[in-house]
Amino acid sequence: MKKLIPLFLLPIISYSATIINGGFETGDLTGWTFTGETENSFNSRVEGGEFTGATAWASNFNFFTPESMEGNYSFFSGFDGPVQEITLSQNIGVIDQFTTAVSFDVRAGWDLETYSAQATDVVNNNGVVLDREIKVVITDNNTQETLVSQSLFNASGGDLVLDSGFQTVGINFQNIVGSDVTMSFVQNIPQAYTGPALIQLDNIQLQQTFIPEPRTYALFAGFMALSYIAIRRR
Repeated sequence: MKKLIPLFLLPIISYSATIINGGFETGDLTGWTFTGETENSFNSRVEGGEFTGATAWASNFNFFTPESMEGNYSFFSGFDGPVQEITLSQNIGVIDQFTTAVSFDVRAGWDLETYSAQATDVVNNNGVVLDREIKVVITDNNTQETLVSQSLFNASGGDLVLDSGFQTVGINFQNIVGSDVTMSFVQNIPQAYTGPALIQLDNIQLQQTFIPEPRTYALFAGFMALSYIAIRRR
């Protein structure tokens, strides 16, 4: 008669950091906090299927054609509008020793060349077009200190970039283990309506591993050996 080896003695790891709805597969921003957008040339949203709205917007300016990154949905934003700071954020909790990094897929295009000379803010700034930036910021929930700030795209004034290409980005958590953190995707718009743009973001996930200590391996090996002997004797 075959015997089943009980698994309840195996180590179970519960990670203290989590990301909710990192692929936007709920079809909305469940789990995320979205702030700062008062207007936009293409309002930020989650789209799925054929990405009808984002695709139509992109085709108006010859930007990249949105494609599925992971699952059926993605987050899109026009990366434009009045002077504002647009933030998509989530409290992801305490970074433990097994949470090594966060990764995500992103793609962008912008035109700060064709239309910028007509913008009032540029005219008032002696024709100088200021840079826009998209960055990831990780802050400590207790002290509000910025622990990590990594630029994703810097849209230089006067630049035309129709397609950044599909990019998978990883940010290492080695130096923030033990911190209770919020992760934010921040768009900085320093001048109003200096040119259209489009961002696609998806597949935001924590990289988590479990490497048992040597004594855990020894305990499990011993348990398996005893189980084997008990089965053989019966």
